[in-house]
Amino acid sequence: MKMAPTVSRYRLAWDPMARRGEVAFLAGGSTPIRISVGSADEFNALALMLKEPVVVWDGRVLWSDSSSARTLGEGGEAGLLDLLEIKPDAKKIIDVCEDEWPANKGDCSGFVKDVAAALGVSLSGQANDIVDQIAGSGWTKLTDGKAAKQAADEGKFVVGGLKGSDQQSPSAHGHVVVVVSGPLAKDQYPSAYWGTLGGTGERAKTTNWAWKAIDRDNVRFAARNI
Repeated sequence: MKMAPTVSRYRLAWDPMARRGEVAFLAGGSTPIRISVGSADEFNALALMLKEPVVVWDGRVLWSDSSSARTLGEGGEAGLLDLLEIKPDAKKIIDVCEDEWPANKGDCSGFVKDVAAALGVSLSGQANDIVDQIAGSGWTKLTDGKAAKQAADEGKFVVGGLKGSDQQSPSAHGHVVVVVSGPLAKDQYPSAYWGTLGGTGERAKTTNWAWKAIDRDNVRFAARNI
């Protein structure tokens, strides 16, 4: 039996004025497949099933929370292709994150270490230790979340972190994430995977959800080639 091609990238768009939407995805080719969505309920259902990482619920419809997400008619076909394209090295990191997340969704440092090990990179210790390590030799410091997204889009291994002592409410525990190729929320928060100590982390969600609002702009990012 012939297997259906794997969907490598998808994007949702909603036109709030016309009350119509569209889902576009890549599956075994370079041209996106586009499906029109005629109702808010259908659009909501698709977004929830796909775990769309940059939408928020306002009680009626899911709205995009990312400056890179375009409503219908903005940017046209070329703009859509820009959002859908993903490099093989960047896809490899996403695949590793998907493999390692289930066993580490309750452990941010364990998740980052296991992803790093699968990519041939050595990291050790807890989150605070990892933040120190990505500031050292072999790592390139990145200026902000936008630079972190760009590095991840290029297929580099990107880690973001904040030590517990640097949080507004100091803690013994810091927090670390793996940044991946994907949407950029509010023009500054890249997509990432992470575990959460004592809870459940997130998959392919932007980093404005990984820290408290008062701390998230102080996260440090660094990258290295794999």
